[in-house]
Amino acid sequence: MSGKNSKDIKTKNRSEKDIFFDGNVISAQEAQKAKMHKGEKFPGIIPRSWELTRMDKNGNQSCIKKGLMDYTICQNGDILYSNGNAIIRLHTDGSEELIEKCSMANNLIDISQ
Repeated sequence: MSGKNSKDIKTKNRSEKDIFFDGNVISAQEAQKAKMHKGEKFPGIIPRSWELTRMDKNGNQSCIKKGLMDYTICQNGDILYSNGNAIIRLHTDGSEELIEKCSMANNLIDISQ
């Protein structure tokens, strides 16, 4: 190859509708459409294959939430997460609350006391 590596070529061939985040290419429009069709309350652009999981004392894994870009665990046990379109609070009772609509929020911290 004449001075170009395969990464340069892949970048040039990527659709403008794709988003590159944390070393991953996300087809944002496709992900959001799929979530809207599933009836999600707060559809985001992050693929459902991106999961937040927990492991119990016996080593069993379970999914807490799908389609997360970033999250933080609050002092009261709630989870504050971003789905690429918004920041949402997942309460310990399983209910969700829209905190703010915003694009690509990451490095979340809980400032509530």
